[in-house]
Amino acid sequence: MLVAIMATACQQKQTLPRQFNVSLEPHFDSVFLDVNGVTASDLHSLMVVQDGKVIYEKYGVGCRPDDLHIMWSATKTFTALAAGFAWQDSLLDLNARLIDYLDPEQLPDSMSAELQQVTIYHLLTMASGWEADMITNRIRGHEQFNTIQEILHHPFRDVPGHQWRYNNIDSYMLGVAIAQVTGMPMEDYLNQKLFTPLGIDDYYYQKDSEGYNTAAFGLYLTTESLAKVGMLMLQKGEWQGKQLLSEEWLSMAMQPHTWQLRPDTTQTPTDWQSGYGFQMWMCRQSGVVRMDGQWGQYAIIVPDKNAVVAMTTICTDRNVQMEAFWKYIYPNL
Repeated sequence: MLVAIMATACQQKQTLPRQFNVSLEPHFDSVFLDVNGVTASDLHSLMVVQDGKVIYEKYGVGCRPDDLHIMWSATKTFTALAAGFAWQDSLLDLNARLIDYLDPEQLPDSMSAELQQVTIYHLLTMASGWEADMITNRIRGHEQFNTIQEILHHPFRDVPGHQWRYNNIDSYMLGVAIAQVTGMPMEDYLNQKLFTPLGIDDYYYQKDSEGYNTAAFGLYLTTESLAKVGMLMLQKGEWQGKQLLSEEWLSMAMQPHTWQLRPDTTQTPTDWQSGYGFQMWMCRQSGVVRMDGQWGQYAIIVPDKNAVVAMTTICTDRNVQMEAFWKYIYPNL
């Protein structure tokens, strides 16, 4: 069930400065009206940060600033950031094969040609070629099974690198590789490299029965923490005068590498058809990218406005949510 849960951890050590722009409230409030007007939908929080300051912040009925909210697939972008830190630490090679980062005992006795071709780059860009996602509900249901073994024996639908195919397997196996090369659970690596420097100490990150963070989903954060990470990306990896994450990595991560539409299509791209970076989505306008989670968990990075928009939601029509962003928020920044 999609419900924001209350934070039990300590309050954040660092909070973003506030400088609310009252004149923008009527415009931004309209996002709540549009989303909440859709059947069985509810906008839980909306935060707009521009020029390093929170200019708008509002929470839905029953929601609070210190609630930890499930990020769903917005978690994937955090996995890409962890991969970036590992790459920066010379622990991860984009062109290396996935199997080269796994323990020999984890590998099948007989490996398919496709499995032997899957690289870290393929995982980052959703182009591994694995047939479909068969792990999500079982992990969320706390089923006891060897996730890695089942994935490595799972059939491929495409040759690696041939086709963009969104799935949770790629993110999960990327998380496994990160845990292997860093020698620690991915949440510990993220805590060391990302959360602690940004003053984020209120989070929860689900693990599977084998002890690996789920990587594709399962991260819970406050809205402000989500906005902070978006700001780090907006600021090209710099935080309070220190370069935390390589600008080169973020430049690669925040541009399209794979595409949802065929190159010869005449269809006008939507926010779900404008390309895919490293575990993040390109938006319809060039340069605008977003973390994107089921039911509308977003951190939208808007470089041309020097802004980040963070939302937590249960929205049964996410197109309404994004249209509200383009109609009420973007033109008023």
